Amino acid sequence: MAAATRDSTAYRPGRRLRALRVAVPLAFVCGIALSPRLWLTDAREYPLVPIAEGLPRLGAPLDAVALAALAAVLAAIAVTRRSRAPVAVALGLVIALAALDENRWQPWAYQYTLMLAALMLAPGGRAGPSDERAPMRAVGACGLIIVAIYFWSGLSKVNAAFRLEVLPFLLRPIVGEVPPVLAPVGYAVPAIEMAIGLGLVWRRTRRYAVAGAVLMHASILLAIGPLGSGWNTVVWPWNLAMIAFVLVVFWRLEATPDRRLLPAIRAWPPASRALAAAIALLVVVLPVLNLFGRWDSYLSAELYSGATMGGVVLPSREVSERLPASARRHLVSTRNGPVLSLFDWAIDDLNVPAYPARRVFKRVAGELCAGTRSPRALTLVVRERPDVLTGRRTATAYRCEDLR
Repeated sequence: MAAATRDSTAYRPGRRLRALRVAVPLAFVCGIALSPRLWLTDAREYPLVPIAEGLPRLGAPLDAVALAALAAVLAAIAVTRRSRAPVAVALGLVIALAALDENRWQPWAYQYTLMLAALMLAPGGRAGPSDERAPMRAVGACGLIIVAIYFWSGLSKVNAAFRLEVLPFLLRPIVGEVPPVLAPVGYAVPAIEMAIGLGLVWRRTRRYAVAGAVLMHASILLAIGPLGSGWNTVVWPWNLAMIAFVLVVFWRLEATPDRRLLPAIRAWPPASRALAAAIALLVVVLPVLNLFGRWDSYLSAELYSGATMGGVVLPSREVSERLPASARRHLVSTRNGPVLSLFDWAIDDLNVPAYPARRVFKRVAGELCAGTRSPRALTLVVRERPDVLTGRRTATAYRCEDLR
């Protein structure tokens, strides 16, 4: 009996919350550490894309001060047990930095920001005897974010581009050239990922979904980690963090006092209900708009899906000669002239992919057009989202005169 009680206590909401208060900021710090040029204005060559004209450019040393402050408050979250003050400060700093550059809206940064917001749902101050279930507000909201990520990420992979392009790329480090016998895997992966997300919700399937999530992230690390292709290092800690989040939130969830992911919301304080509704809107409802091109791919968990749009720049000789060094390294000569992939440039300079949104591509290309006399000195070609059934893409071209 005593052993059973100790086992149950190990999975109580308070312990889960404390684990999340360590795991979320640690994962965020790791992501920032692997992409420092994304956050430091004067260290980078890839253009900034603020959300609105007129916002200040946070150059040195203010950018380093802001980043150090963010790291400090993230550390404070990890070492304090219940205080919400460092969480609120971290949220303010992250939102401010994100407003100054949309390229910082990377999927992992967006997820960690939402999970920090979810931590605000837990009560602060000293714990009272009636607070046993209260930490599940924050834990459950983090669980909802995780469930939504798996579901929308899986659904976004239901397209030919994932089967024909992305999956062979991911499997190549493990099996080499993908044999025809593995072709059905391209249909199975989206279903498995969506099933993991939905399986985490129900008690009878939760244990299998947890095991499936761990295996999936281990496979991704095998494919793109240091033993695989070694590509996109910034997502290595993200995959490890997802394993930790799933185990912390969902493993032995039936051992919590009321066995539910989210306790009765009607009993929550009004401010907590409003914050939980905002989180649910962002992770459950708004990604539906992405199916119609009305919401950003990276805000809809389109991860390794092949469904995002891409951007390439066709510069004239004048523009080519004055491109930053990190961009010139990725100029590819073709019969029609040089071509620059914005994806490759961003990976080289920032260690993150280019943010896949038309408005961001146009702003980046517009920065390259600045100072040129010819309205046709550069062409931006936006490769549209692929056809679901064929994987074929159309393209839209913009000249400098369209970008200024």
